Amino acid sequence: MVRSNTFHVKRVTEHDKFRKRFALEVVHQAQIVDEGVEHALFQALSAVPREQFIPERYLTRATENVSLPVGFNQFCEQPSAFIRMASIIGVTPGMRVLEVGTGSGYSAALLSKMGIRVCSIEKEGLLAQQARKRLDRLGFSNVLIRTGNGLKGWKDYAPFDGIFLTVAIDEHPYELVKQLSPEGGLMVYPLETVEGQRLTLVQKEGDDVKIFTLEETAYAPAVL
Repeated sequence: MVRSNTFHVKRVTEHDKFRKRFALEVVHQAQIVDEGVEHALFQALSAVPREQFIPERYLTRATENVSLPVGFNQFCEQPSAFIRMASIIGVTPGMRVLEVGTGSGYSAALLSKMGIRVCSIEKEGLLAQQARKRLDRLGFSNVLIRTGNGLKGWKDYAPFDGIFLTVAIDEHPYELVKQLSPEGGLMVYPLETVEGQRLTLVQKEGDDVKIFTLEETAYAPAVL
């Protein structure tokens, strides 16, 4: 019995170390400017087991910084790409955010681990159900999920401090702009343009809305 317990502790310890190396790689590639946000995202990446959010056949790739299929032509996105978006928003505990594209629930879990209240919308009903069960089993209770068209937002819980779209769209989501907090609300999303896909930032202050075009990115197209 003692040998078995020792072996279990060793496996857990080695796995935790491997996940921390993965977290370091991800935050490095995300080019985060704010040290406080970087540390919080590193802690979340180190604590949330990505292997619980992907199909079994991809388990050996759980700590690779790549997107992985989760079914229904959708993906568990590349961690550094999502972390980049989270750093642009400047996620902090207590924020209320809307996520469009729940997928497997991994991004929602990362935000939840940081003490953020997450409202997430998923088009595919079965995928939403699977994500809900997974998050409940892992103890992420501050995540709300519903099925629907994410571009219509979730008015019952608006306004949001931040809005993420983890899928690429081909026009600005003006309905979601209405649901941003007028007190500095931020939204970030991949936008298809004639020059290729670009990460786009919307900032809202009162009735003033500013749109910024950022770097190139590569997200799967929206299925809404």
